[in-house]
Order: sequence, then structure tokens, then C-alpha cells
Amino acid sequence: MWGAFLMAAAVSQAPLGAGPECVRLLRPVGAGEAVTVADVEPAACAIANPQRPFRMDARWGVAIAARRLTPGEVVSAPAASTLAAVRTGDVLFVSARAGPVTVERRVEAVQPARAGEPVFVRGDDGRVFRAPAPELAP
Repeated sequence: MWGAFLMAAAVSQAPLGAGPECVRLLRPVGAGEAVTVADVEPAACAIANPQRPFRMDARWGVAIAARRLTPGEVVSAPAASTLAAVRTGDVLFVSARAGPVTVERRVEAVQPARAGEPVFVRGDDGRVFRAPAPELAP
């Protein structure tokens, strides 16, 4: 029987907990783009009411930038459970294993996805299919 799994680039979960926390942007994030765990790091809130530049994408359940965010900017943290593990356009690899043989296929994510959730991907042949949840590095 073929067992398939999806490998994403190594991503570490930022330790975000409950309460009024902030994050620092590590890379530019465009308006309307999913925010991933690799885009932010915990940061001290320098102001009492930090900006909330994220909105929830109801379709995919991930945090989306409501405006362009720049590296180094400190903003109110989105809920850790809404940070995406995979962003639309990310290149991933789907692997299938049967005994000692492993076949790997390059694909592109056609939607954002949170850790532990399946993701729709497009293969080099243009076909879109559902792939199992990404495996993320600790």
C-alpha cells in the first residue's frame, strides 16, 4: 500500500502563548498574504495598544496581512493556531513509499494551510490534488 506524506521547508513554531503579545516581522509580508510561523518571532510590546494588522481568512482559517508589513515591524501577535505552515505558491515535495522504494514529486501549494492540515497542490503536469498535512521540523 502506498503511504504518502508531504514535506515542507523546515519551519520552527514560534512560542506564542495567551495574552497581549507582539511579534516582530522577519520578512516582508504583502497585503492579503498568509502569515507563516517563519515570518514572525516573539517580541516585547513597546506600546500599550499595538496595531492589529491581521485578519482571519475564513476559507482557510489562517492569519492574513491586512496591509503590507515590513521586516522589523512589531505588531500585535495573531493567534498561534492561525499562523500558516504553507503559503500559496510554496514549493513542496509529495513523497510516496512502497517498501524500499520512495518516489518524490515537486508540487506547488495552491492555498495556505496550517500545520497538521491537508493542502491542495498543483503538480508540474497542472493537475491539482489534495496532499496530506505538511511535516514540519521542530
